[in-house]
Amino acid sequence: MTRFPRGSGLVIGAAVCCLALGARLEAAETPRRLMGYVAMSDGARLPYVVYLPEGEGRFPVLFTYNPYAGGGAGPAVANEFRGQGYAVMSASMRGTGCSAGLHEFQSPTIAQDGAALVEWAAAQPWSDGNVGMFGNSYPGMTQIMVAGARPPHLRALAVGASVSTLYDDIFYPGGIFNYGQAAIWTWLIQPRSAELGAALRIREGDMECAALRAQQTPQNMFDELAKHPLRDAWWQERSVVRDAARLEAPVLLFHAWQDQQIAVSASLELFHEIRAPKRMVLSNGSHSFYSQGPVQAGLRKRWFERWLKGTRNGVEDEPAVTVLFENRKQAEAWKPGWTWDFSTWPAPESGWLDLSMTVAGKLRPGSELLSTETGERFYVASLGTELIGDSASFSSRPSPVGALSYRGEPLAEDTTVLGAPEVVLQLSSELADTDVMLALHDISPLGEVLFVQRGFLRASHQEARPAPAWGGRPRPTHAALTALSQGEVRELKIALYPVGHVFRRGHVIELLVLSPSGVPSPNWAFASPVIPGRNQVHHGTLRRSRLLLPVLPKRQAEAPAPPCGSLELQPCFSPPR
Repeated sequence: MTRFPRGSGLVIGAAVCCLALGARLEAAETPRRLMGYVAMSDGARLPYVVYLPEGEGRFPVLFTYNPYAGGGAGPAVANEFRGQGYAVMSASMRGTGCSAGLHEFQSPTIAQDGAALVEWAAAQPWSDGNVGMFGNSYPGMTQIMVAGARPPHLRALAVGASVSTLYDDIFYPGGIFNYGQAAIWTWLIQPRSAELGAALRIREGDMECAALRAQQTPQNMFDELAKHPLRDAWWQERSVVRDAARLEAPVLLFHAWQDQQIAVSASLELFHEIRAPKRMVLSNGSHSFYSQGPVQAGLRKRWFERWLKGTRNGVEDEPAVTVLFENRKQAEAWKPGWTWDFSTWPAPESGWLDLSMTVAGKLRPGSELLSTETGERFYVASLGTELIGDSASFSSRPSPVGALSYRGEPLAEDTTVLGAPEVVLQLSSELADTDVMLALHDISPLGEVLFVQRGFLRASHQEARPAPAWGGRPRPTHAALTALSQGEVRELKIALYPVGHVFRRGHVIELLVLSPSGVPSPNWAFASPVIPGRNQVHHGTLRRSRLLLPVLPKRQAEAPAPPCGSLELQPCFSPPR
């Protein structure tokens, strides 16, 4: 083990999640630090850094493992756990930071190397042999993969925003290439954060880093992702769902409904597959939810105390699922409007609200349509979208010729939606293929339009696999294409991403049918057909287009409605008075 001298005023490359990237001067006193390399069985050497608590002794280890700063992470990586008696270790993957080789997204070597690092950490003189893993996004994915290899000394995981299958969760939502996220990760996030981590090690005396970096093969995930437009064997090999069922270490999951990088359905699928002790926390918000607020940090603290230190704090006896509603930053602190706990997912009491879509642009209960409610409406594909990065961009409403709106009547009582909304769309098109985006909105009595959730589907992805056990209707296989033909009315079953939201009494539910954005909104941008063409939505009793909402009966909001625009990644448009 190589030890490099400590320094002060370290520049930190923070890469806890795949787009949370930056550098800052560490103001707090630098904890004791060890830096070096661990040799893998094939001779590859991976850089690590360890931050030790005050005092001598052996400590439980908390380990984060990623292709970002990794072994060049500054002391901020240990901030959450300071004063709790943990050694905090961060390590780089092959082909990143100060390691040689090629980084392959979700390669099987990630699990093998990570398990070796867990066992190495457990055997060190500063370790008591109990190792946990933590982190958000890619460091969340690695936890599932490493735990699937079952290293004997891995005791617990705290996983933020992991994937289940890369195809559905990030890079091809609804079968549409998300080139925005692919490009941002390939050419900015991963290389820049790894560069910052390597620079820190070099400044702190690592004489081997530069030579090892020179032996790296630059990753080009963008080109690799673009080669696989269908959910083929390449994607199956990179799925972590198969690892989830193998886990023995207890797992704590975090995810936000509006996560702009990894779809929240990933964590719900993982939760269903995991057989080990498990907890899940869900909330409105963004990819950064993992690190926002006392609820998350407090639960992680108790989780690791229970499974790494043996503290009998009862955390394993509490309800398995916690949902935060209307979580937002207030007076510099994150605070939910209220929380509800459930014994499992989906919530046992959930049912379905079936709303028919009419030719007049209405949403109403009931399956029998009047003759005045039947017929066709058209919109021009590729001419209408909405941007959800912030309220300013959201206020630029889609062109009426490029979108269709369906609205219900003002609600007579609070309506709680918890789960994955579904839309059955009876659609025909002038085009051989077309991409559909659906957006769910909450409209207040003042006319304020709040973004709730969205979903996507490429119409040629018709073939369906069975309904997932974690909730919702059948999902596309994304294994084959079936082009649209002239005059064909195709029934498209489109799942929106899961969400927890209360539509209050007097508010209106709105559904938009439009096209995906070709520019980041806020991170996802889609390679959709650029030639416009008319799509028709059909409305009738036999061919019924409808919205199905998973609802909880007799549940009401437990706090006043938040101000328009105050919820992260739920932009709100307030019309002129």
